[in-house]
Amino acid sequence: MERIRAGLLGFLLMAVPALAGVESAKVFAGPEGMKLTLLRLSGDPALLIYVQGSESRYEGKVLPFTAEEEGGRTRYWTEVDGRPRAPFHVVNTRGTRSYVFYMDSGEELSLRYDEKATEALKPGEILERYERQKKDGSLARFAAFDRPAAITRAQAGVAEKLDATKEKCGGHAFPLEIGWASLPDDFLKRYSVAGYCGIPHDVLWKLCESPSVREALKANIQSVTCTVGEKQDLTLDKGVLRWTTAVDAPNQEDFARKALYGAFEGGRSPGASPAAPWGEGRTLRELEVLDKTSVCSDGKGYLVVIARGMEAGERLFSGKDGALVPAPEPRFGLSAESFFDPRFPNPTHNPNFRGLDMRLYSSIQVKDRACELRCGNRSLPMKLLPASEARELLVKAKIAEPVEGYGPHALLRDDRGVYYYVDKGSREDNARSFRVFIGNKGKLEKQKLTNLVSDSEGELFSTKSGDLRLLLDKEEGNTWIRAKNRVNLRRVPLGENIPFIYNELGVYQGVRLGTPCDDAPL
Repeated sequence: MERIRAGLLGFLLMAVPALAGVESAKVFAGPEGMKLTLLRLSGDPALLIYVQGSESRYEGKVLPFTAEEEGGRTRYWTEVDGRPRAPFHVVNTRGTRSYVFYMDSGEELSLRYDEKATEALKPGEILERYERQKKDGSLARFAAFDRPAAITRAQAGVAEKLDATKEKCGGHAFPLEIGWASLPDDFLKRYSVAGYCGIPHDVLWKLCESPSVREALKANIQSVTCTVGEKQDLTLDKGVLRWTTAVDAPNQEDFARKALYGAFEGGRSPGASPAAPWGEGRTLRELEVLDKTSVCSDGKGYLVVIARGMEAGERLFSGKDGALVPAPEPRFGLSAESFFDPRFPNPTHNPNFRGLDMRLYSSIQVKDRACELRCGNRSLPMKLLPASEARELLVKAKIAEPVEGYGPHALLRDDRGVYYYVDKGSREDNARSFRVFIGNKGKLEKQKLTNLVSDSEGELFSTKSGDLRLLLDKEEGNTWIRAKNRVNLRRVPLGENIPFIYNELGVYQGVRLGTPCDDAPL
């Protein structure tokens, strides 16, 4: 690229002898009367291109070009505003040749070879036009970098970005002051000022989608400044958002967003619940969550909350009188609106949705200004609270500790109807916790574990009652051992018996699962 630039500039600046003869000439026609004429010369320059009717920066100019072939494409380069550009391409695809002209905006115009116009062409007129433009300096000015003009073009691009921000952010554009002295010529030649200096506005534009965040930004940011440096940085100082961009810095929008979040971080008031993802609405993150969170009420103190806008994903809360319990995290592939609660099976639901048995899931549905809690076949109509009322309740709410959840691990039975049931912790902090229950249906008793062995050969659960052990061994089968007595056990498939485990086995009778169905007045 530098070789192309040096060659073109050198040609324009040196004294050139009389042009050599024209070896060939072709005219290509575009839409709405546009024409591109290509002359091949026997001397230097080797190529001249004359563009007419394009409404582009190349209009009326007869410019020297060089050709570069790569991968079935020939690009024709010339010098524009201090840097090489290739507005004309010839593409060969499977024996078919196509011609493309790129406008200043990047729009592609398809051209075709015009045989009649080529036959009627008078190359001498184009050569004379070229000589005049070369002598009056217009070609040199076209090729040379014009810093004031580049700044003017950059300001137009910045103005467009500010207009878009103003519309999105409720009439506040966050005026941008650019430190032009920090932008070298090479930056203006190669990069978009609006693209680099407008990165904070890209972030502000997106954050303004949240009404509460939009008001916080308008109240705390009066203007934005931009400079170019070696390292990117963003700070908020007395209402001025100071942005330093760096050409080679990666993920600049992500960096600016995180820095802006950090600029609004503040200490949490004493007594504020750290488990509440919406906090007190003191930071941008908390405001985002508050704006996106839905609060459903039965009008008698019972609430179901769908917290959204968090990096960790959606979470579901429910409870009475301002005390909210977090539900287990949503299963993979499901939103927080659907939650596992086999105490309320619904046989009409899909038994295999992405590998999940939806007959065992209940849901909270939000539509328009209403909510509906469904626990199996039962439903509870609820009201979707207005944003202001919801925010007031959320900020005052107390978040309880999550329910100590356990889920099925193994179910076995002997030939006398005695069940042997093992469950394990379903949360990250109790995932290695196991419990063993033994007894007839509805009367199983919890056994106290004294040892647990789990390896590639199986699992061994030892209890406090002598040598009472539950052995799940791959080779020997499932066995219950007490003293010297050994009882063979039949494994009962878990997937087919989840409703039985939760509703008939007796282990979870009256146990809270942490879902909205725990306290729902159905």
